[in-house]
Amino acid sequence: MSRSASFFRAVAIVAVLFVGTYSCATKTQTGAIVGAGAGAIVGGAVGTAAGNTAVGAIIGAAVGGAAGAVIGHYMDEQAGEMEEPHRACTDPQQV
Repeated sequence: MSRSASFFRAVAIVAVLFVGTYSCATKTQTGAIVGAGAGAIVGGAVGTAAGNTAVGAIIGAAVGGAAGAVIGHYMDEQAGEMEEPHRACTDPQQV
């Protein structure tokens, strides 16, 4: 593969990840998309070294997506806990 083809492939992946994360409503979704993209890239590189790029990319995307979703879910929970005290102070129905 030529250098220009590799460059355009990398730009396309970054563009897809950027557009995908921009439309996500939660950190869980964002983490899953970013994790899957990063995992696919790393898995593809490892798979190339091992002799099967496609299998490496698929396994990397699955593991990266799952890890990203777990981390994003944890971040969503923490953000909810941080908002809870503020909601009690500003919600007129709780007074």
